Amino acid sequence: MANADPSRSPRVVLVGAAPDTGNLGVSALCYTTVEGLARRGVTDWVIFDYITHRYRKFRMQGLPPGKYKRTGSVNNRRYYRSYNLKRQWHLAGCWPFTNPALRAIRRADVMLSLAGGDSFTDLYGRHRFDTVTLAPRIAMQFNRPLVLLPQTYGPFRDPAMTAQAAEIIRKSALAWARDEESHRLLEELAGKEFNPNRYQLGVDMAFALPAMEPEPQQRDRVEASLHRGAASAIVGFNVSGLLYNDPENAMKQYGLKADYHQVVSKFLYKLLLETRATIVLVPHVVTPPGHYESDIDACEKVRHALCRALTFQQRQEDTDRIVVATAFDHPAKVKWLIQHCDWFCGTRMHSTIAALSTCTPAAAIAYSKKTLGVFTTCSVGEQVADPRLLDTEQVIEKLWTAFQSRERTKRILQESMSVINDQGERQLDEIATFCHRAREQRLKG
Repeated sequence: MANADPSRSPRVVLVGAAPDTGNLGVSALCYTTVEGLARRGVTDWVIFDYITHRYRKFRMQGLPPGKYKRTGSVNNRRYYRSYNLKRQWHLAGCWPFTNPALRAIRRADVMLSLAGGDSFTDLYGRHRFDTVTLAPRIAMQFNRPLVLLPQTYGPFRDPAMTAQAAEIIRKSALAWARDEESHRLLEELAGKEFNPNRYQLGVDMAFALPAMEPEPQQRDRVEASLHRGAASAIVGFNVSGLLYNDPENAMKQYGLKADYHQVVSKFLYKLLLETRATIVLVPHVVTPPGHYESDIDACEKVRHALCRALTFQQRQEDTDRIVVATAFDHPAKVKWLIQHCDWFCGTRMHSTIAALSTCTPAAAIAYSKKTLGVFTTCSVGEQVADPRLLDTEQVIEKLWTAFQSRERTKRILQESMSVINDQGERQLDEIATFCHRAREQRLKG
């Protein structure tokens, strides 16, 4: 350490926010974290993803100059692969220098963990729990400071996994929750270790995501589709492939009371019949066609269903008011699109954060507690329709009321978002300061 250059950036490892999942919400968390901290002098990164065997350069449009690498860490059965998470866990205690991911953690000054934003829970079983907690446990084994970035915590039901989660929280250097309910659980799990300076209530990292205008050809095509005819409003609508492509399984897995298919089709059809709005269907999970989570497939299915219904009613001219948006590969470009809407409704939570953070009036069809927490933070919790609690007609009615009250929602957001955006910037300031101090302390040590 004596020969290390003290002017160098902190060395940071980011886990739980891979850029290669196809989920633009997770990509938004990754990009916002890296870009926001890089603007604050943290420019030496290794991002853990799900495909890389060894070190590779990490490229994402819009990042400041810096040293960005990626390496793999995935919880699968290929134990012989260097990117296998269980292999990394077993090698950590005896041969850490033989594995790229372990070398990255050993050389790091800080590990930042996001757990996908909502996976720090045992709700999805032991496999997912291990996927998000083993890398932080390796960092603690190597005595590297762990920072839990703003996320949802819980619920926890299994005593063993609850105990492991509590240990990670107690040993973390800093931890943020992104909603009040999660912060209360964070306090409970921290126990006697709880300190409000260490365990804080923050905001989702994606609130700080900058909007990025797409390339001119894409921009012109999108703007042309948005302004077809004499639209009374541009309505952005995100359809979740997770719920739409396999509705029976979704109803069982998430305990839905409302029929998601019916909610989407009936509400959008009502908009087409009773307004002159242009409906822009916005994919936010851009997995390949045929994938069970593909929002692109879901949006295309919705468009075809609406076009058939309009044709049956001899209203073919209204089919031009239904557009499936370009499937952008960068979350900041989707945010640019969403901010051009007069009202937005999303099922994917981070699609709605793109709207809220630009003061675009928004509603949500929420199938987990995380969305209500975010909307409540923005003072618009009443704009969340929960299909677990409401039946189909009740969800449709709530969305219709939200659409009609969009001007009021916009005014509320204009008042609340300046405070939230400032909080997001202060949050990034504090994380960056911690990383720089960790670097200094390691150099002194």
